[in-house]
Amino acid sequence: MKFMVSARCFRFLRCFFPMVIPAMAFASAMGGADGAGETRPNVILIVADDLGYGDLSCYGGWINTPNIDRLALQGTRLTDFHTNGAVCSPTRGALLTGRYPQRTGVDSVVFASQSRPEHLDGLQPSEWTIAEHFNHHGYRTAMFGKWHLGYYRKYNPRRQGFDQFTGYVSGNIDFFSHVDQSGFFDWWQDERMVDEEGYSTHLITSHAVDFIDSSNEPYLLYVAHEAPHYPYQGPGDSAERREGRVTSPQGRRSDRRNAYREMVEAMDDGVGQIMNALDRNQQSDRTVVLFLSDNGATSLGSNGPFRGTKGTLWEGGHRVPALVRWPGHIPAGVDHDLLMAGMDLFPTLSGLCGLPLPEDVDGVDCSSALLNSRDGNGDFVGNPRTLYWEHGRWQALRRGPFKWIRTAPDSPPQLFDLRLNPHESDESAVDDPAMLGDLTEAWQTWRGRMQDMRTPQPSDSMDSRKPRVLVIGDSISMGYMPALRELAGDRWEIHHNPGNARYAGYGLANLHHWLGDDRWDVIHFNWGLWDLCYRHPESTTQGKRDKVNGVLTTTPDDYRRQLEMIATILKRSRANLVWASTTPVPDGEAGRFAGDEIRYNSIAARVMEKHGIPVNDLHGAIRPDFPDLARGPGDVHLNAEGSRRLALEVIEAIEKALQ
Repeated sequence: MKFMVSARCFRFLRCFFPMVIPAMAFASAMGGADGAGETRPNVILIVADDLGYGDLSCYGGWINTPNIDRLALQGTRLTDFHTNGAVCSPTRGALLTGRYPQRTGVDSVVFASQSRPEHLDGLQPSEWTIAEHFNHHGYRTAMFGKWHLGYYRKYNPRRQGFDQFTGYVSGNIDFFSHVDQSGFFDWWQDERMVDEEGYSTHLITSHAVDFIDSSNEPYLLYVAHEAPHYPYQGPGDSAERREGRVTSPQGRRSDRRNAYREMVEAMDDGVGQIMNALDRNQQSDRTVVLFLSDNGATSLGSNGPFRGTKGTLWEGGHRVPALVRWPGHIPAGVDHDLLMAGMDLFPTLSGLCGLPLPEDVDGVDCSSALLNSRDGNGDFVGNPRTLYWEHGRWQALRRGPFKWIRTAPDSPPQLFDLRLNPHESDESAVDDPAMLGDLTEAWQTWRGRMQDMRTPQPSDSMDSRKPRVLVIGDSISMGYMPALRELAGDRWEIHHNPGNARYAGYGLANLHHWLGDDRWDVIHFNWGLWDLCYRHPESTTQGKRDKVNGVLTTTPDDYRRQLEMIATILKRSRANLVWASTTPVPDGEAGRFAGDEIRYNSIAARVMEKHGIPVNDLHGAIRPDFPDLARGPGDVHLNAEGSRRLALEVIEAIEKALQ
């Protein structure tokens, strides 16, 4: 009797048994009916960003790319390969899930700007990805490079089946400083931001090579390059963006076409390093390597003979270079006019690797066609395949050689026979009202079906979404939270860190957990009272205090240093931040000296000014009346009226931050 674990069940069990499930899945895959005892090939999927059909020398392009050309010579060059969208996020979601973007809900760019509703969106956890599928069947999985399928931890590649991730989650970053288009630092190792110096193309390649050198086969490696997407920076350039400061999103080079070429050449060199690593580890003959672009080029690059650019649904927007190499299996040095789309890669790679085909996908398994170098989907004969696109107001459909397109919902559609008119020139449009009507109806039927099956996204319900506020603080903030919730009513979704935030060092150790997986619109935070508390020299806890012989919990220098680190981490959370000053310390308070809070507030104010974080001066707001607002003589805590007074101050600061 064979024990089989369904994809849905595996996703559930993996959360509770992270070490057991991969081993169980590997044993099931190796011993099951889907390839018992056979060594399965590795998979390396290399994706360029905004690379055009006419950019590479192996497609007759203007940039010399000898290493990518080697893939063409040793493998098959696909001449009719299409992405499922005309911009980054939709095409990547389709590639990873095998589904149309309109079905995953990632059918537009996931913008870096927090002012755009789509900033909240991403590849939802309910989607089953190629990484999860291969991981489920015993493959080690890794991703290095551009994600662009969600900014928050719940969307992180580690949550989508990748055992390793190093790279960035936004649409583009400065190649050197790793700052995104909205001024946020964006370089991750798994689920934590890390500082790693280097040119992003070189870093992506280096991590990929290290993975190959240290890998236990079989593995699935996703190498998602940034090149040649802007900012246009070659390896010899320097950083232009700084955190909080982006003056020229596309870069300051005046010779951008030369920069574009340098970026592609650096990526080509990286492809060569990956292939050399396969040779060095004697893995070339048992590794499927695919190279493709995520959509067509901008006007800076070349889309060869095809009309249009990235962002359009003319052929130049979605027909892209694609190469596949598997020595001894996939024919070498040949061209293949197989009509294929990005969403086909999930089922096709599953077929090539002898894995069960994924369930409920829109893509098709083209492995037989690739292995035998013949048409595999009935292209141009019999019952031709139909592919669909939608991007903004653009609509398109492909059935066999015929391309139906309209540039806006209220514009008349056009029909082209791509065998006779691959350039989609208006004067050569096909005049066939009956076919136009049939294809128009087919597109509308498909669109309705996609809408019915669409995975919901947060931006779909923006009108009902409340701002999310996180308050991080000590017992003072815990005291005013009931009044804050009462006074704010149902305007916001308000949370407080679990328990007491204690001292700054404790906060540093727990920030990752407190920030969680989702977006915070405002974070109102404070450390100080615990930091300026004097411990007895023999005490390792706050319980045993001694103002006379004690030592400070946090020295002023450490307090400044730790607040610097906290401010940097919180700024990278993309929330609007507000620092709250430490409230008064009265004479006679156990463990603290009155006046120390003024010194620590001064340190904090300088740190916040440096980072551009506004200060909510709770100390100044209640100091004149503090004796009447304290719970009693020598007590640092506040009575009900004092907590209510603070709550009103906090509400005003949060409202200002939300504006």
